[in-house]
Amino acid sequence: EDEESMEHTLLVVREVSVYKIPPQSTSGGYKLLEPYG
Repeated sequence: EDEESMEHTLLVVREVSVYKIPPQSTSGGYKLLEPYG
C-alpha cells in the first residue's frame, strides 16, 4: 500500500509591513481609538 503525500499551500503573502512600536511609559498599554464595527 502506497502512502499518499499531500502538500497544500494555505497562504501566500507577497508584501509584508513591519512596524516597530515604542514601549508605552504607562502600564495601561495601547487602546483602540475607535470602536471596532
